[in-house]
Amino acid sequence: MRDMVGHILKEVLSELTPSAQEINEVSRVVKGFLKDLRTMLSRARGDAVLFIGGSFAKNTVLKKTQYEVDIFIRFREAKRIAEQMNVLIREIKKNKHYSLTEMHGSRDYLQLSMREHSNVLIELIPVLMIRKPQEAQNITDLSAFHVTYMLKKLRGLEPQVRLAKAFCAAQGVYGAESYIGGFSGYALECLAVKYKSFLGMLRALARAETPIVIDVEKHYKNAQEALLLMNESKVKGPIVLVDPTYKERNALAALSGVSFALFQKACRAFLAKPSKSFFAAESVNLIALKKKAVKQEAEFVHVQIETNRQAGDIAGTKLKKFHYALEHELMKEFKLIEHRFAYSGAQYADVYLIVNPKKELVLRGPPVNMKEHALAFKKMHKKVFEKNGRLYAYAVPERSGSEFCAAFAKNDMVKQMGITKLEVKN
Repeated sequence: MRDMVGHILKEVLSELTPSAQEINEVSRVVKGFLKDLRTMLSRARGDAVLFIGGSFAKNTVLKKTQYEVDIFIRFREAKRIAEQMNVLIREIKKNKHYSLTEMHGSRDYLQLSMREHSNVLIELIPVLMIRKPQEAQNITDLSAFHVTYMLKKLRGLEPQVRLAKAFCAAQGVYGAESYIGGFSGYALECLAVKYKSFLGMLRALARAETPIVIDVEKHYKNAQEALLLMNESKVKGPIVLVDPTYKERNALAALSGVSFALFQKACRAFLAKPSKSFFAAESVNLIALKKKAVKQEAEFVHVQIETNRQAGDIAGTKLKKFHYALEHELMKEFKLIEHRFAYSGAQYADVYLIVNPKKELVLRGPPVNMKEHALAFKKMHKKVFEKNGRLYAYAVPERSGSEFCAAFAKNDMVKQMGITKLEVKN
């Protein structure tokens, strides 16, 4: 069993790890861009220091067709960040070799692609230069501390982080974005430092009961002290991972109970029956879903929803929140057998449903003392009953799931929740 698991992990790692040639090529491109960036910053009179962060800096990046490189611009004065970034934006736009997108978040940042190097995507992230974590005004201000810490602690553990990232990504729980509620890259690096191996992490967390307190640097005497002294809002999730660089912060505050349950289920399944399939993201199998609908004598419904919000965390969160609202309304008339939400990072998402109409619906009517309305309700429905001073009626469902969703597109809730389009694709 041990030999088989070792063989699987070795094969997976060979597919996940970028070649030295790829890394050298990306490094060469980034080095050239940094030279340009320093020149543009000098024109913007930006008193700043540049450093490379993220997985590329810590050598935990996964093999991709396009490598995302985080470049942090550490400004000395918080009040001048916006002003200097605006000047920098104007300077970048003058350069025909670069294509720029302004991104919005807890602090606005820039996404930059190079016309001659499509395999590299650069994110320029403004941060405040601080001496200690307590001075941070934004979570991104801690990035330099994270990189420095991991460069010391991760030596030799980079392959374990790659395995953890790929495993979590395949289960749909990789990323601290609101619409995912999963493990951030930094959190997985912290867990690698704690457990020393990917398998060690799986074994420790597979059946652990929540809340789990992990304090890598032992900032607190014990778990009870951590839960007592940390900010109450930071210790509500399934795992409290005390940030090794800043003991007031839970590095897994974004992890949701749903995502952690999925993660634990996958951990147990992998440990029971190891397979490479646990490291490959499974796309929605439409054929399988349609077959399941036929087998269950149910209806398959495919709905596409769109928003005009910024692609990424903002759009994804908006779309996922709306998809839950749609399902909530749908379940008033239908039994929800299966549901899938698929979002790829753009301004739209696909929702796949398998539904069956309820045999009988209960319709809410007017209060009994509203005699005119009560009389009309009784004439409209055959099976009427009274409960707590209000009329209700039994009714037989008269529309399909597709018809329900098409009608829901006209609901006021659609615009109120920032959805610009709802289309039934069946």
